[in-house]
Amino acid sequence: MPHLAYKQYAVRRPEQEAKMADDPNLEKVPQHIAELRALIRVSERIVVFTGAGISTESGIPDFRGPNGIWHKLTPIDFSDFMSSEETRKESWRRKFSGDMKMVNAEPNAGHRAITSLVKAGKV
Repeated sequence: MPHLAYKQYAVRRPEQEAKMADDPNLEKVPQHIAELRALIRVSERIVVFTGAGISTESGIPDFRGPNGIWHKLTPIDFSDFMSSEETRKESWRRKFSGDMKMVNAEPNAGHRAITSLVKAGKV
């Protein structure tokens, strides 16, 4: 597994890079990566917990983050959806609009790292 975790740190959008530049723990990243690699090496099985945030690097918006969908759009209540044809149309418009954002999405370094762990029989 050639430095996949390091690539995850290295591939960032400009706003993420600016935020990381001010991070005093950034200098410890290589040490943390080495420790993580050692743990992975000696572990028989690993559980991977992720959330929607793992895909934001691929351009897929999350729900609760500062730029998340729930901050931009008011959720549609099920009773409103069922009682209003116009609300149903709006719901479907949102769904298709969201699907279009995923058309060009590709796996990112985090996804590839998990895939490597699966192929290695660790997950």
